Amino acid sequence: MLDPSAPIEVGDTLEIWAHYSDATVNLHTRMYGIRSGKVEEILTLQG
Repeated sequence: MLDPSAPIEVGDTLEIWAHYSDATVNLHTRMYGIRSGKVEEILTLQG
């Protein structure tokens, strides 16, 4: 597990998990499915 107090730098890769998607998905037009560091699928979201 990573140390949540570790500093981050410009260019670092971050993984962000939106645990309550109802409050975030409606703000975007696309969702990206990523597997092994590569974009596998791009989903178009409709509101």
